[in-house]
Amino acid sequence: MKIYTKHIAALFTGLVISAGLMAGNAAAATISFTDSILLRSTNFYNLPLTLSQFDPSLGTLTGIEITLDGEIDGTVRVESQDGSTATINSWLRGTINLDWASGSNITQVIPVSTHSFAATAFDGIIDFGGTSGKTETGTGTDSDSVTFTSADAIFSNFIGSGTLSFALSAASSSMASGPGNLISSFLTNAGADVTITYTYNNEVPEP
Repeated sequence: MKIYTKHIAALFTGLVISAGLMAGNAAAATISFTDSILLRSTNFYNLPLTLSQFDPSLGTLTGIEITLDGEIDGTVRVESQDGSTATINSWLRGTINLDWASGSNITQVIPVSTHSFAATAFDGIIDFGGTSGKTETGTGTDSDSVTFTSADAIFSNFIGSGTLSFALSAASSSMASGPGNLISSFLTNAGADVTITYTYNNEVPEP
């Protein structure tokens, strides 16, 4: 009877190990592709981006995430011509849109760069420097992600051996506030990285 029990225990242990090996042959994995628009003067519209489709030979696609990382970079020049001290606040703002090549929007980010300067009464020179003026540079960033699942009608469009086409647009706005006698100047650049990340089941066939 003891021998019989040992045989049953050994058989059960073997089944557990086999199940564990089979479960270990299927694992979640990810693969990502990125395309970029380098910083350039705003405003710009419909610059092309290209990202790879998911190769179905890798496994079964289960999820998709598209991430837009936007950035603005600019220069702000301010000069107070007021007769008394004043605080000058300024900001640069970019609105960056990622669209399908067809024109419909996927997502949007709004990076902002803010500045503040305590100016004296006008020092007599319009040079955006000294004690009554200042020249500042700065950047602002913003990020957003959009996900798709197999329940989405366009899910199958991401699968294949080709590429997906997107378009990037960026517009900027700027403002300075402070004394009634104020000169301001702005230069703004914008750019973005677009990344698509595929999540899939990497299934290895049993020998």
